[in-house]
Amino acid sequence: MLDLMANLPPSPKSSAAYRAILKEAKHQGLTAYALAKDTGLSINTVRGFLIQRGSPTLTTVEAIARALGLAIQVSPIKGE
Repeated sequence: MLDLMANLPPSPKSSAAYRAILKEAKHQGLTAYALAKDTGLSINTVRGFLIQRGSPTLTTVEAIARALGLAIQVSPIKGE
């Protein structure tokens, strides 16, 4: 099975949350197939997320984060 996460550095344009999710996926050694199975998302959706193609929906980000044992937290921006 092809490991799409093997040598993918996070894009500098991606958010800290996105980078943290990619880092955790790589750390856990999960394949796109395993994440698709765990999340119920299509393999194409998960692959797109992992190779940073397009703009994932919040639902996609949350599903992948949850499958990795992570939570998305929203906080007020300081000074606003």
